[in-house]
Amino acid sequence: PPPTPASAPVADAAGEAASGSAADDGLRVTAAAVERLREVLDVAAGDVLRVTVESGGCSGFQYVFSVCGGADVAADDHVFDADHGVRVVTDDVSLTMLRGSEIDFAREMVRAGFVVANNPQSNGACGCGVSFEVKEEF
Repeated sequence: PPPTPASAPVADAAGEAASGSAADDGLRVTAAAVERLREVLDVAAGDVLRVTVESGGCSGFQYVFSVCGGADVAADDHVFDADHGVRVVTDDVSLTMLRGSEIDFAREMVRAGFVVANNPQSNGACGCGVSFEVKEEF
């Protein structure tokens, strides 16, 4: 099959398309994030980027990014294949607060790192962009 563009909706672990609109069901991974993941992950060994949401931060919830081995992917995790083996993983609870978001790699004057952008579940974020406030529906 042709490669999945990095900004297109990606499939989950069951191989189902995230949907025509990632805002409904899945995550988008930008080309910049895929490029950086290729540099930091050992794709051949099955490494993944895990994105989780935890309580904390100045706005109530915070995004946590970690590199994990393929053996650390649980059967009930949601696995998104961003591009030829570059995978992003999240759990059920985190996905409810990430659904429709975009995983990006941002380079700024004072820092560089993975960020969650355009989160439709977010009502606002702190100045540094690490923590966010969820919408009332949650």
